[in-house]
Amino acid sequence: MPSDSENKHVFHMTGAGVDMDPKGVFTIDRMTGEVFVSQELDREAISSYTLEVSVTDINGRLMEGPVALQVDVNDQNDNRPIFTETRYAGEVLEGSPTGTGRCSHRSPSTSVVFNFNHCGET
Repeated sequence: MPSDSENKHVFHMTGAGVDMDPKGVFTIDRMTGEVFVSQELDREAISSYTLEVSVTDINGRLMEGPVALQVDVNDQNDNRPIFTETRYAGEVLEGSPTGTGRCSHRSPSTSVVFNFNHCGET
């Protein structure tokens, strides 16, 4: 069984978001290689990051890598919808099943679909 000193390795990470602007977005646990997000991500500002990860021994000799680590930021529609019209209209045929009628609105910042459903007796 190898001793602790034989298993020692150090993970390193570099790139935009680590040691290049914007600095400090990502960090890496140097012993385990686990990558952490340390700042809020905003897809509208930066949609992806390409980082490099490598592993050295405790003396700094390269053991693995560098390899590319691609981080894609998924959008979470955090922008409010913009309604450009003052009135939107849709049509529903008499006797149509629930969910049949729709009215759509699409703009550069959003896509909203209104469904007309039966809400109970009036």
